[in-house]
This record gives sequence, structure tokens and C-alpha cells, in this order.
Amino acid sequence: MQINQELKTILLASLILSIVFGFEDNSNNLNLQIYLANLIKFFILSFIALIIHNIIQKFYAEKVGAITEISLWSSIAKVKLFGKRKMFKFPTGIVAPLLVTFISLGQVFFAATISTETRIKPAYRIGRKFVRLTEYERAKIAVISPIAHIIIAILLNFFAMPILNDFAQVNTMIAISTMLPIPGLLGLTVLFGSKPLYIITTVFIL
Repeated sequence: MQINQELKTILLASLILSIVFGFEDNSNNLNLQIYLANLIKFFILSFIALIIHNIIQKFYAEKVGAITEISLWSSIAKVKLFGKRKMFKFPTGIVAPLLVTFISLGQVFFAATISTETRIKPAYRIGRKFVRLTEYERAKIAVISPIAHIIIAILLNFFAMPILNDFAQVNTMIAISTMLPIPGLLGLTVLFGSKPLYIITTVFIL
């Protein structure tokens, strides 16, 4: 059930990212066929990048006795209706990337679409000093995927192939965007868990 829900999240996030990266195709004249092909290309590249993101995060989390679950990045919003305050989830992971894309006419890439929840399984923590995850452990789980994205991007830049350069760009922008210290994103988890780790990782990514 969790796998199906996470797959739906990745598919939706990939759709958003296909618009983010494919909005501006650098062509003088609009050719619908070429434009759609460009969107499909970035959908596939984004899907692969997010799958890698999820797998690496889960693999490392399991090593430290935890499990992770991704969902669409959302924020809790409060509105007043008929004199009563209501709380609802605002789809930040959809609105923010698309808003930045449309305002900048595709010149600025903001690729933060998913959020990660980390929790433990008590059986995994048997024999460890702390039953609960420390903030530093959460920070290490959070930072592993952005680092992996950058390593992939660095390796791909050695190849002079447009499709691989596009994939490198997707990985780079996902890493940069998710490391911003904003509620719901990995960057804030890393910053709270370890400021030195956040600074070192940010310098490495940039």
C-alpha cells in the first residue's frame, strides 16, 4: 500500500518537474510535437531521478534503524470560514515549482516537490544506544539523497551527450531545491540536526 502511494507521489512530482524543466525549450517557433516530446523527456528523467532519490534514502535509513516515506510537499494552512478556523494541506510541492516557472518564464528551476517522513521500527533499534532517532541521525538520512544527486550530476558531466546533460541538470536542481531550509524540505531537517553538516553539504552542492 505504501509503495503504491509513493509511486503515485513520484508520478505526480515527475509531471510537475516535466513542466518545470520543459517549459522553455529554447526554440524560436512553437512546434507542439517537439514541445510535447520535450515534456515527456523531462518526465522520464525526473521520474528516474526521484526513484533514485527514494531508493537511496530508504536504503540508508534502514541501515540506521529507520524507515522513510515520501509524500507530496505540503504546508498546513489555516483559513477562517463562517467564523471557524479550518486547517487544510496546501499543495506547496505543486504550486511553488509551477509558480516560479511561470513567473520566470521557465528561466528559473525550482524542483522541490516531495517531502520525507522518517520514523523508526523499534525492532531495528535493538542494541543501539538510543531507541529513538537522534536529530543528527535524521539529518544524515535527509542529506544522503541530495549528495547522491550531485555525485550523479558530476559523473554525467563527463559525457558530452545532451540527454545525459539534461539528466545532470535535473539531479542538480533537485538537490539544490530540496536543501533549502524551508519547512517540509530536507534542508531544514539537516540544518536542525547538524549545522556543520548543512554548511558542508551546501558548499559541496553549490
